Amino acid sequence: MRGVFFKVFAGVALCLITAVTAYSSLSGAGLYDYGSFILAGQASEKGLDPYGVHEGLVEESGLNLGFDDRPYSPNLNPPVSIYPFRLLAGADPDVTRFGLRAVSAVVYVAACLALMRAYPWQRRPLAVLWLIAGAGFWYTLWMGQIYVLLFGVGLGAWLLLEKGQNPVLAGVLIGVTVAVKPNFALWPLMLLLAGHGRPALWAGITALLISAVPFVIEGPSIYGQWLDAARHYSRGAIAANGSLVGSAARLGFEPAGYALAGLLTLAGAVYAWRLRPGPMEASAATLIVTLLAGPLTWLGYTLFALPVLMSRRWRGWELAVGATLVVPAGLTAAAGEVHLAGMLVLGGLVAGDAVRSRRTESEVEPSRSPALTVREAA
Repeated sequence: MRGVFFKVFAGVALCLITAVTAYSSLSGAGLYDYGSFILAGQASEKGLDPYGVHEGLVEESGLNLGFDDRPYSPNLNPPVSIYPFRLLAGADPDVTRFGLRAVSAVVYVAACLALMRAYPWQRRPLAVLWLIAGAGFWYTLWMGQIYVLLFGVGLGAWLLLEKGQNPVLAGVLIGVTVAVKPNFALWPLMLLLAGHGRPALWAGITALLISAVPFVIEGPSIYGQWLDAARHYSRGAIAANGSLVGSAARLGFEPAGYALAGLLTLAGAVYAWRLRPGPMEASAATLIVTLLAGPLTWLGYTLFALPVLMSRRWRGWELAVGATLVVPAGLTAAAGEVHLAGMLVLGGLVAGDAVRSRRTESEVEPSRSPALTVREAA
């Protein structure tokens, strides 16, 4: 009886969360981050710094960015993003934003179906409702971001690695992810340290080739402008940033956040190098470390936690993590801490799996008889 009550309560709660989040995400007229992309494209077309904040362009374009208390946020995507943003510069923003939302919805549905197919124990009504209520998805539509599209690419790499199929294509997809969002550069590095050279190599080649395009066409100065904008970005402490650095910045201890992020990254690298985990274990650890240690982990990035979580059999802790992933960004001023807590718990679960796997290996190895070892060697 208690189980039925929980399922009914959870189902109703997820439906309410979806209704409220969908309405708030789709009803506003502001362009938010999507407007920043358009203005970056317009600035590039006019020969201005595409990573600057040009208030004159806002007045000239007449765009409703949705910010009443501050100028728009600068574009922080790497230089290769300038080319698609230029295409947006002269187009109708309402039409193109609708197109981005529609494509993002299709990609998200396809990704959810792929996850259900890969992990059949998740084919339950509550799991479907949970995916629909996912805060990362609605945040992406609200801000006009590209996180869902990038998640689709990353999920493709994850599933290929899991099936042991086409490591070259898996590496290429990881490379595309890294080139568009360098936060994920740790992924090929961890795979390389863990001994999975082919996907790591192709990821590196792909990322370098894509990143070389603006370097050759625009010159090295475009990278200087990008790095300068990232270095001077001042809104990392807002509630939507769920990283260790963002949480520490909100508490007034930003240097401590960077120190913790560095230690966590180092621990992940040592884990990959010393324990040589399989590609899935290395990928799961990498994605969680990336979400925790990155300087900017907006809510849309938590989409990358979905395959890590859905590949597990859900018990108490997994349910707790799942609950944090449906908390909308605007619901509470502590939204960043809620999402950070979920990633910390998920990271603990992944670390626990690694410890148990190591123990199992150490217990099995001494039990192997010398005769068996000789036969295998022969």
